[in-house]
Amino acid sequence: MKRKTSKTSKSSDKVAVTPKVLPAASLADILGLSTPNQPKAEHNKNEVPKKWRTYYDQLIALKEQLEQTGHVAAETYGYSNPKTLIFDINAAIDRIFKGTYGLCELTHKPINPERLRAMPYTRYSSEGQKQLDEEAKLQALKNRKADEDYDSDGAEDALNKLLLMDDNNGANE
Repeated sequence: MKRKTSKTSKSSDKVAVTPKVLPAASLADILGLSTPNQPKAEHNKNEVPKKWRTYYDQLIALKEQLEQTGHVAAETYGYSNPKTLIFDINAAIDRIFKGTYGLCELTHKPINPERLRAMPYTRYSSEGQKQLDEEAKLQALKNRKADEDYDSDGAEDALNKLLLMDDNNGANE
């Protein structure tokens, strides 16, 4: 029985490898606004309820504008971080498809259409936003009071401990 031997290929038989061409990075990619690791929900525009189509179109346009302009657009809407605004826009789009868009997440009452026109990504009615603001103010006051108590008591206690340590060290000399 004869053994089969393999033929070695000559260098002229090499196959040319075409380099992989990557798409150009968008401004959103450069600014870190795109979220490739986050699955995007596929929504069909034709499934948007008629009463929410105008808001849906506003949200999509706002999202596209934000992805092109970055921080400038986010700051226009009172957001310091464009990712937060994009998150809120995506959440609003999801609420449209879930059937909860236009309802306050706190009071569960309808959000005024004028408020939605001004901020189509809002999650709260004016009443709900006031409640949140009051709660935030109360929490800030509690935190400040706790900090003041700690600072005054803590600083005084720390000073007394240092003085005692200094007195004890002086007694040992």
